[in-house]
Formats: sequence, C-alpha cells, structure tokens
Amino acid sequence: MKKVLVFLIIVIINLSCEKAKAQVNFIDEIDKNQFQVMDVNSLGIVGARDWYNPDPTLGGAQTNIYGEFSLSMIHKDGGQEWVMSQLTKPALPCPSRYNNKCGSNNVRIAIHRLLVEDKVKLIEFSKWVFFIDKQYLEPFTEGTDEGMVTTYGTKENSSFEVILYQQLSGETVWTEVERRMVNDDGFSDWESSFIESKEKEYN
Repeated sequence: MKKVLVFLIIVIINLSCEKAKAQVNFIDEIDKNQFQVMDVNSLGIVGARDWYNPDPTLGGAQTNIYGEFSLSMIHKDGGQEWVMSQLTKPALPCPSRYNNKCGSNNVRIAIHRLLVEDKVKLIEFSKWVFFIDKQYLEPFTEGTDEGMVTTYGTKENSSFEVILYQQLSGETVWTEVERRMVNDDGFSDWESSFIESKEKEYN
C-alpha cells in the first residue's frame, strides 16, 4: 500500500511540474511576404514581431488570430559566429516571394530564408517568444493615406499577462517558461533584460 501511495505522489508531482505547451506554432505565424518583419543584430540575435490581426481580408494567409508576440532566436554555436559565417558565404539567392528586393545583405537574406527555403536549419537555433493573448488587446482605428486602419494593442496604463515560451536548439515544441502580469514598462524591462542575458550566454 505504501508503495502505491509513493508512486501516486510521484506521478502527481510530475504532472504538476510539467510545463504547458504552446498551442501556436509561432514561426508559421510570421509574415513571410514582408522583408521588413525580421532583423538581426551584430551579436546574432534574430528578432521578429507579429501583430494580432483577426481579419482574413487584410492578412490573408498570414492572419494571426492568436495575439501579439515577439520572437528572438540565436544559433546554438554562438550568435556572432553565425553572423560571421553568413558574411563569408557566397551570396545567397533572394527568396522569390520578395521579388528580388533583398539587396546585398547576406545576413538579412539568410534569416529570411530560414522561414521557408532553409527552414530545416531552424532546429539549430534556440528560440524565445513573449506572447500576449488576444483577450488583452484592444482595437485602435485611425486614418492613414490608405484609409481607416484598425490595429490592436494593450490598453494604456493597464496590466496584462505575458507568457514566455522557449524552444531550445534540437527541440520542436514550444514550452512555457514563465508568465507575468505586467504593464508596458514592466514588459519592456523584462524583455530587454532577458534578451541581453541570452546574448551574453550565447556569445
């Protein structure tokens, strides 16, 4: 009887400690038709942001119906090493979806090729996402040269929940690391300090 109780306790502890898995494949949600959505710094941190957009007539296949998120990733062998390796490679072809408007920046071309042409190489990168669910986002409509445009964001001076997910190199599942209730300033401080720590860790 004691052995059964010990076994049940162990099972309960393991279940309670198991981290939540994300229901969103964040890489797939990134707009692959816009060359400006991804960037990279000299330390090799690749960054992208995707905004909540529930309207399929505006977003088409790239409509994000989940919420707002920012993605950061860095190569397992070191961010700066990856940047240098791309600079010394022969010129990469610009993905056809950008209509040959990539310019000559081989590093920028390389990070955009990771979304489609070289997607198999994403397994070599450790990745983190700060995610804000759509329930915390409000519509903001304003006039532009193209007419009235509606975007979504957090309400000014409000608190909202941010979930940090990670997918380390070699992994294929997004796992929850932490969640916090924050305001805009608290979120900005948390995200910037976290990314800075990853730059140091991987360089």
